Amino acid sequence: MTIQQLQYFITSAKYSSVSRAAEELFVSQSAVSKSLKALEDELGTILIERDRRGIRLTPDGMNFLRDSYTLLNRFEDIKQNYTGRASLPEKLDVSSQHYIFAVAALARFAADKSTAHYALNIRECPTSEIIDNVASRISEIGFIYYNSANKSFILRELDQNGLEFTPLAEAIPHAYLNKDHPLASKEAVSLEELAQYPFIYYNYDTDNTDFAEEVMSPSRAERSVSVSDRNTLFTMIKLTEGYHIGSGYLLDGFTPDNITAVPVAQSSAAQKLSMTIGRISLKGQALSPAAEAFLEICREILTEKSF
Repeated sequence: MTIQQLQYFITSAKYSSVSRAAEELFVSQSAVSKSLKALEDELGTILIERDRRGIRLTPDGMNFLRDSYTLLNRFEDIKQNYTGRASLPEKLDVSSQHYIFAVAALARFAADKSTAHYALNIRECPTSEIIDNVASRISEIGFIYYNSANKSFILRELDQNGLEFTPLAEAIPHAYLNKDHPLASKEAVSLEELAQYPFIYYNYDTDNTDFAEEVMSPSRAERSVSVSDRNTLFTMIKLTEGYHIGSGYLLDGFTPDNITAVPVAQSSAAQKLSMTIGRISLKGQALSPAAEAFLEICREILTEKSF
């Protein structure tokens, strides 16, 4: 087993694609495939399975990926101790639900002139993928939320994956609306009032509904639109009378000017839902200086702009 094999394996897992890994590593696809096959033969176990969408890790592959990151990080530490840190980029990989504060924090981090060399990556993806990415060390930290309805489910999933949740902010459900929307001027709107308009939500593929990014949704939406990225969601809100339900967090420069957020009225005070937004990371694992600096920026932004 070689460091090169670990790099090939980690990169293939990162992109769920041998061909994409080959492009990133500037080698041929056959070289990556042969390396992975030789690694599996040496270990005597199957690490990856192929399908029409690319590759996915087997249970042994997930465990080996975690160990590979540990070994490769140790290798990098040794290399840094003897070659100096000046020329090495500061790396940070984040997986997140569609939170504007995370993008804003990454932009502020990138604009900091004190960090001369860095390699940053943010992935906005379904909740289960965020958990998988952090558990397998593809991402160092992730951003998700829980509420009173899904808290036990989320915390159980995190515990089973060796992860911990650290709260960052509390928010109540808001409806994102076009400022010209008939309901935009109200102090609060109910789900019943919203029900006659198109419900726009983030596609969570085959995830359990407890992984849904929306803190609440209409019991029966007569019209709905599923999207996978924030830009499409905001475009649909701008051009239709559709709505989305989220934290209500808007930030100048990152949100279209004609989008507003109106609190969603909840009938029972005892059963009111709120969002606890936080970061997830490996249990007992110290965060890198880059991750700590990034999280401090996140906290600053969340303090500057209340929900």
